[in-house]
Amino acid sequence: MIIIVLYWSVLEWKIGQSLGKYIMHIYVKTTIRKSKLKYWQCFIRNLSKISSLLLVLDCIFFIWSKNQRFLERLSKTIVVEKREVVLL
Repeated sequence: MIIIVLYWSVLEWKIGQSLGKYIMHIYVKTTIRKSKLKYWQCFIRNLSKISSLLLVLDCIFFIWSKNQRFLERLSKTIVVEKREVVLL
């Protein structure tokens, strides 16, 4: 479980994406103004991968709220689409 949480936390912290997010063209972003994504934010947002109970609670909160998981709100992060810049 520790390796799983570290995998997602480190990848999201370093490059803003896991492999799945890269394929889907989405990434993690902090909601704190003028701040970079911190490791503690990535770690907190991935805690639901440790326990089934935490995952279920996170999913219930996602459905109840406006499309934001509880641990995302707690860690002050969001997932956004990656926009491609095309230079002509």
